[in-house]
Amino acid sequence: MPPSLALLIYFVLFLVFLRWSKDSRESPALWIPVIWLFLSSSRLPSQWLGLTRGPLETAYEEGNSLDRFVYVALIVLALWTLNRRQID
Repeated sequence: MPPSLALLIYFVLFLVFLRWSKDSRESPALWIPVIWLFLSSSRLPSQWLGLTRGPLETAYEEGNSLDRFVYVALIVLALWTLNRRQID
């Protein structure tokens, strides 16, 4: 599948889900796993911003402070959401 077609399909589905979430009474906290899944299934955040140099394997091995910050922020948001819902 050409990348431009995949991007178009992704944005169309994203807008459909975004519109659907405004009409329903779903929690905004559901965006946390959506963002996590998007980042995990595509590129590292540093790659999106063009901060990673070299091969992809090296980027996964060495890591990046931006990537760590983004994933830690998602973990903190998820834990905060669970704490607010008082799930045992």
